[in-house]
Amino acid sequence: MLRSLVGSEMCIRDRVSTQSTGTASMDAMVQRRLRALEYPNPEQFRLEYESIRVLVGWLENQKIREYPPEERAGLCSPPSREAWLQVLFGYLTDLEIAAGLEECRLLDADYMGVVVRRLLDRAVGFDYGDEAGSFNCLAAVRESASAAPDQAELAAAVKALADAMGVTMSEDVGSVLSMVKQVVQQRQGAGCGAMAFDSTTYPLGFSTGDNALDRAATALRLMH
Repeated sequence: MLRSLVGSEMCIRDRVSTQSTGTASMDAMVQRRLRALEYPNPEQFRLEYESIRVLVGWLENQKIREYPPEERAGLCSPPSREAWLQVLFGYLTDLEIAAGLEECRLLDADYMGVVVRRLLDRAVGFDYGDEAGSFNCLAAVRESASAAPDQAELAAAVKALADAMGVTMSEDVGSVLSMVKQVVQQRQGAGCGAMAFDSTTYPLGFSTGDNALDRAATALRLMH
């Protein structure tokens, strides 16, 4: 029942958004969701057949998993574009997000963004559930990190946090911060907290987009 209601809400919202949301805004929303879902090379994604087909296969294999593996060939390796459109429409129907769409028009310019948006919203729902804050934080961090890779201070601070928490540093700053956050939460749950302090008294100079991580970074700076 809940799944049906969520699917209906998505469809109603998308019918409105296709009339009022420009291409640039749609692209920004798609990119935000791709980064939060850790889709490979999100900046290379385009609203065109081949790119969408690859995305749909990846979402089904990695995030949604509506079908058993042996039934995913039609989505991932279709014999033709026409065959894939038929399978895709059935897939959207099974996910209960096909309302208002027509099979023959799924790759029309007015439909492609809606199809991608609905699938990404469904994948985000499976991946994050009720943790909307985690989705927003992680997407924002990955977006800012990819948009400004030359911020040496941010990279150095993240590395210091990672070293202090025993997390391996990598080029994906968003993933490192996500792992650091998990460690911090685990230690808090185990009673390994520290004395409270007013972080506004000690400005950090940058923000990770997450209050818990900002406080941890401030504490680490004070210790060193």
